[in-house]
Amino acid sequence: MKKEARKNNRILLIIGSVILLCIIILGILAFKKLTTIEVIFKDDLTIEINDSVYIESLIKEIKNGSTISENIELDTTKLGKQDLTIKVKNKFKEEEVKFSIEVIDTIKPTITCDEKFKLYIGKDLDLKTKIVIEDNSKELIEPIITGEYNNKEKGEYKLMIEATDSSNNKYFLLHTG
Repeated sequence: MKKEARKNNRILLIIGSVILLCIIILGILAFKKLTTIEVIFKDDLTIEINDSVYIESLIKEIKNGSTISENIELDTTKLGKQDLTIKVKNKFKEEEVKFSIEVIDTIKPTITCDEKFKLYIGKDLDLKTKIVIEDNSKELIEPIITGEYNNKEKGEYKLMIEATDSSNNKYFLLHTG
């Protein structure tokens, strides 16, 4: 009987040890899950040049935490990749999360001018002074004017006005006047 009791005690001790080990492992896994901060960013981290964007607007969700960084406006004045860091925390820890954005320029410039240019016979006129080109890059863009006009003859002339920014976004305007 004593032998059998000892054998049963050993079996119970082994079963109890396995159960205790499983509880410890599950506890560690649960604690790790509770302490892991997961930052999920928006799918598209490309931003047009000179857009007003705040760092927190790039975050879709933070699991098991919150931001502690200031919600700063990003510098989007230069094209290219920017590496950024945001600080997050939960009740167990604080950490920094690194990510990258890409500043791009895909928007064409715009051309504004009068419907008709008035030229006086015999007077010179620099047509470029009558054309306004605007672009989200905020760069100074010179118009390229193709076509011919004669300031010695009355008439209507067809001119093509082209504006191209440094990202090679082009806009054409056919001007008849």
